[in-house]
Amino acid sequence: MAKTKTKDILNDYRTWTPKQLSGKIAEAHQKLVKFNQDKVLGKLKNTSEIKEVRKSIARMNTILDEKVTEELKNA
Repeated sequence: MAKTKTKDILNDYRTWTPKQLSGKIAEAHQKLVKFNQDKVLGKLKNTSEIKEVRKSIARMNTILDEKVTEELKNA
């Protein structure tokens, strides 16, 4: 069941434009910084959220790279 959820998320990412992906990556980085600060301060209850945000950033970066590479090939 988790694989279907991940595939759905990846398909959503693939529908976004490179500009949208860049914006979402920046938002996720800000979220990651906040989570890390909360972890240090002892405010973060669910530390697995850090791992999930890092994975989503990696996924978005991969798809962004695919899109940029495809645009360069077609240019």
